[in-house]
Amino acid sequence: MDSIAATAWKRPAWMRVFAAPVVVAMAALAIATPASSGQAAATQAGNVDHIEIVDYGIYTEHVINDVPQSDSLSGTQHIVDNIVLRRQTTAIPAELGLNFGMHFKVVGSPDGALAPLRIVTIFPGVGLTNPDTGQTRYSSSSDTQVKVGSTSFHGYGFDHPWERVPGVWTFQVWSGERLLASQSFTIALP
Repeated sequence: MDSIAATAWKRPAWMRVFAAPVVVAMAALAIATPASSGQAAATQAGNVDHIEIVDYGIYTEHVINDVPQSDSLSGTQHIVDNIVLRRQTTAIPAELGLNFGMHFKVVGSPDGALAPLRIVTIFPGVGLTNPDTGQTRYSSSSDTQVKVGSTSFHGYGFDHPWERVPGVWTFQVWSGERLLASQSFTIALP
């Protein structure tokens, strides 16, 4: 199910997409007020040099709210906060309620500027099919903007039995035509 992190979090707020198989995206929610010192950097286009994967594996988070999401296979998106790494691993059991993903840092210049990124999730060969709608997706992609120097999260959560597809799932972060980060996970039925 799609999720977005709440802005009240102590660290930079993150958009977490636990895409019920469609749009898996992430964004550092860059909210600058005219009086903030980061205003100039936030309005300036950022250049991304590279992405550092900070951690990856199984996470927990607190769901604050659910909102409708028309481009999601499940039709909803979670609003979450307190995303916490529980175990660093690439071997993920396909258990209902389990969340996995990666934190990554955007390295570039100027610090605090917004940089456009494309977040891609590639599902195993059979894809994900919502039995209620009959729709199948083999990958998902979303364009977003992230603050240079910030740490962001991209992930997925198994909220429905039909999402628990075994095989290799790959999360990618792109800037234009440059692949900047890729993290694969092997999903296995328990």
